[in-house]
Amino acid sequence: MKTPFAIAALIAVLTTPLIAVEQAVWIPPSEDLVGTSSVPAPNGINDWHIRVSSDRLGGVGDVSWRVRGGLWYSMVDIGAWYAPDDPLFPWSTLLKVDRSGTQADLHFDPLLAWPGDVFEVHALVSSEKKIVWRTVSNGEGWLPKAAWLGQGDRDVVGPAEHSSDGIRDWIIRLEHPFLSKAPALVDVWLPYRPMGSRLSRVGCFDYWSSHDRRSGMPLSVDSRSGVVTLSINPVLACGGDEFFVRIAWPDKSWNMWKAVGMGSEWATGGSWFGQDEQDYVGQYDASRGNGVRDWHLAVESPKLVSPVRWMVRGAKCVWESVEPGKKRTEPASMALMPLVRGSQADLYFEPAMERAGDTFYVTAVLADGSLVNWGVTSTRQVRGNDVSWLGQTPDVLSARVDGAVTNMVSQWCISVSDERLAAQSPYRWSVSSGANKWRTPRESDTELKEFREMHVSAGQGAARLFIDPVWARPGDQFDIQASLPDGTIVQWTALADGAEWARAGQWLSGDSSDYVGIDAAKGPDQQPDLAVRISDDRLRDPLARLEITGNGWRWLWPETAGVSPVHIQFEGGDAVLHFAPGPQPAENAFTIKAIFSTGFIKYWQAIKPEPPAGK
Repeated sequence: MKTPFAIAALIAVLTTPLIAVEQAVWIPPSEDLVGTSSVPAPNGINDWHIRVSSDRLGGVGDVSWRVRGGLWYSMVDIGAWYAPDDPLFPWSTLLKVDRSGTQADLHFDPLLAWPGDVFEVHALVSSEKKIVWRTVSNGEGWLPKAAWLGQGDRDVVGPAEHSSDGIRDWIIRLEHPFLSKAPALVDVWLPYRPMGSRLSRVGCFDYWSSHDRRSGMPLSVDSRSGVVTLSINPVLACGGDEFFVRIAWPDKSWNMWKAVGMGSEWATGGSWFGQDEQDYVGQYDASRGNGVRDWHLAVESPKLVSPVRWMVRGAKCVWESVEPGKKRTEPASMALMPLVRGSQADLYFEPAMERAGDTFYVTAVLADGSLVNWGVTSTRQVRGNDVSWLGQTPDVLSARVDGAVTNMVSQWCISVSDERLAAQSPYRWSVSSGANKWRTPRESDTELKEFREMHVSAGQGAARLFIDPVWARPGDQFDIQASLPDGTIVQWTALADGAEWARAGQWLSGDSSDYVGIDAAKGPDQQPDLAVRISDDRLRDPLARLEITGNGWRWLWPETAGVSPVHIQFEGGDAVLHFAPGPQPAENAFTIKAIFSTGFIKYWQAIKPEPPAGK
């Protein structure tokens, strides 16, 4: 006979509604379905795997998926995986999703993760709804006993091929009783931490690989029972740098190690002389000068015995000397002239943009393949202090902006002065900011192609430089150089004031108007437009052109054949812009550029709000 308590408990169970299934679970890697390409394909490494179970997916059609977590090999950037692949996010990799009803299995290529790291899964159901789950990584695969042995006694690999390059390899040794089988794939990463003004590279790590010939430097693998020895070509590194090693086995399982490196031999004793009286080399020609006095630094060390190659890294450049017939370690390196006397060496190389206090890293390769490194700080200032960013001025108008013919646009003006300009008139001026470069005069076909045109208005000890406006944000750096007839140079740095940027545009989520479609010729498309309000007093001036870019698409006013249109409603110092959604999901930043008949430019950015997370 049931007690009243048991009957009450049974009634409570029968009348309690079912609890909704809602979880994301980390599954141990066991399948290889996807790699790093934009097309799902195995790559020999078992994927990370998260399984999502959610009643909120019931009855939902196609969903865009995002996973964020772990770390990229830079040890800075968070990993990101997308499905479908989004070319607008080059740092993301492909996510493969197998979905059945309310369950989805997400497979993605592994990066770096440790036990307890949190991963977020986003399902974008629509532009107005997003579902978010979180799960915790098991951090599987890590093993101990990775030993850094420094430079060994062999030279097996170079920086680009499996052949000696005269530099003895770094050795990393892995020991573990599980290492009884030969590795299938081996990768080594060295996170790139900037050292002063050390060379800036594409990417944030050095990378060696047994199989990736496209982006990895080669490595050599020597395996026997319980031990794997890796040989890699040395790069610039200091004591304490962390090397990450991943080995994938024939069954596609994998393990990770971390080895703490001690770099190569570092020496003290270096002096910076800056530009002196010598001109031994040109920019890329080590056989003769080019009229510009070389930079000069000196180093010394009792270990400096019979150096066969030199390299200097600094000011975002590389200079290198090599023996006749030898390949350069860095293909884009510039010329370097070493004059060696016993334990001392004087190095001469073409000047670049620098600042007093910059560090230049010097490497000597000795005859036995070992390395000696120095850090030398520049102390001779070639820079001028008097520089002003004047922004757009009506003094000079240009009919070309961003490589396209437009209405006349006011050029940017930079004012510089220095007493050295009063004594000598520069024979060449140049301005650079990122990939944008201007020069006058431009004398060769190469210079006409590589440099934009600029104008100079010179006075006594001063000059005004006029350049076409380009995309620039407040604080962007513009480096200026004047080359003087006596072979010296003067350098300045101007910072853009960002006067072209207006305050952010206001996204009008509640506007359901339909003024335009994606195709101007077809008119409205019976779908609500995207709508943004922009504000600035400059909008009271006559508008010549307005362009919106975002999500890989472009909209233009006035209407232009082949370009999606923009409908504009002017309201004094405001304007409301209507434009049809592009083919990509409209959830990112949109940039708006207006060119006015007065020659001035204004920019706005508008961010479409993230859809709310699903309940």
